[in-house]
Amino acid sequence: MAEETNRAFKTYLVLLLVLAFFCGLSTMLQEGGHFVAGEIIEAEPLAVIINMAAAFILYGILGLFGLRLAGEMDLPRLYPGKYLDFRFALEPAVFGIILGGFYVLLDITVASWYGLGYLPHPELSTAVISGIAAAISAELMYRLFLIPFIIYLIIRLLEFFGKNEFISRKKVSGRLFWTAALLAAVIFTAGHFYRLLSGFESASLAQLPDPLILKIIVMNLSLALLAAWQYRRHGFLAAVQLHFWLIVSWNIVWGNLILN
Repeated sequence: MAEETNRAFKTYLVLLLVLAFFCGLSTMLQEGGHFVAGEIIEAEPLAVIINMAAAFILYGILGLFGLRLAGEMDLPRLYPGKYLDFRFALEPAVFGIILGGFYVLLDITVASWYGLGYLPHPELSTAVISGIAAAISAELMYRLFLIPFIIYLIIRLLEFFGKNEFISRKKVSGRLFWTAALLAAVIFTAGHFYRLLSGFESASLAQLPDPLILKIIVMNLSLALLAAWQYRRHGFLAAVQLHFWLIVSWNIVWGNLILN
């Protein structure tokens, strides 16, 4: 058990270092850094260091808290079992690429319903750097942290109102998983509307066509629920892999190599 815990901690530490590195690189992009833009702090190296430190500390704390709650409620952690295997890496990749294909078909189909064209894509360098950072940070925030936290809050509320049959957290957490996953997916989707407004240079959602808004909702909900499914089946790293392969197929292959 101690060896397994030590291996999981080292894996989590490497993941945080990768996240911090790419958050630092994002500072040099035109869109600015993950936390602090280069324009705010004139000394770019300082902005890079701040972004790296902020990502490592803030996401690190959230992830550790999520892992602790997951352990208390018998939810998945980083990966299944003691070791990684081929199936663990293959399944998230396949479903991530399939989801990317679904995004493409949805974008092509719905784009013909309004006059704004396809969804905008970042340039290749931005797609790679921000994409890797987003695959780790979003899954850490919305799957590893938020799902166990929502389940914990629901259980505490049930205990507060005297629902004694729900006292066993490990027993009830499985029943509440998809309720928490759906709530986390809604929050995840709502958090992406600012990117939609920025991409189409709109001041409010009311200025955008309803089919476009519906498309964004379907895309983000499908990603969030598929990632939650992989998290439950194979652990947190499976959700990260699915998100990563979606970015590869959607933003890099379709958005840069094909459209551009």
